[in-house]
Amino acid sequence: MLALINIAFCYTTILIAALSAIPLLKYSTEFNAFVPYEYSLLYIVSFILAISFKHNYSFAAIALYLISGLAGLPIFAFGGGWSYVLEPSFGFLLGLFPLSIVSFYNAYHEKDSGFKTLCGCNLSPIYGLLIAHGFGLLFLVVTGRFSFTEFLGIHIYQLFYDLIFGYLVIVIANVISTLSLSKGRDPMQDI
Repeated sequence: MLALINIAFCYTTILIAALSAIPLLKYSTEFNAFVPYEYSLLYIVSFILAISFKHNYSFAAIALYLISGLAGLPIFAFGGGWSYVLEPSFGFLLGLFPLSIVSFYNAYHEKDSGFKTLCGCNLSPIYGLLIAHGFGLLFLVVTGRFSFTEFLGIHIYQLFYDLIFGYLVIVIANVISTLSLSKGRDPMQDI
């Protein structure tokens, strides 16, 4: 029963993230200045969920999210329905699966990775973000929709912000875990 509640929580959180964006900045060569950029929260929220639970509930929630969108709910960036598989952004949605798997695995099974932050945190879960973006870009290349100009104008900023926020999430999670363990309590024991 707890697993279903956790999956429902993850699904709801992913839905809210998919329908939300926060304004950040990107550099525009056209205006030679920084302009607003709508940062999608979907990848970073999926990343947080993948590394937050002892079990990979985010994978099931992502599957439900994709099934819901393909069934016709307008929860994707440009709507929903089966025809969405023809949209250029569909590869980035499929990239949510490797993001969830790689980030979860690296967070819980690769404790002694050589890739660490200054404070000693394991940064290998970030590979999930890189692989997910690579998956989306590969989909664009395979379908013949890759544009280097669009990559520099949109995708590189999304990747940049995802990596920055992913790094901050890992550092904060490590601090919380360290504080909890120093008090004699495992923060993941009940989840």
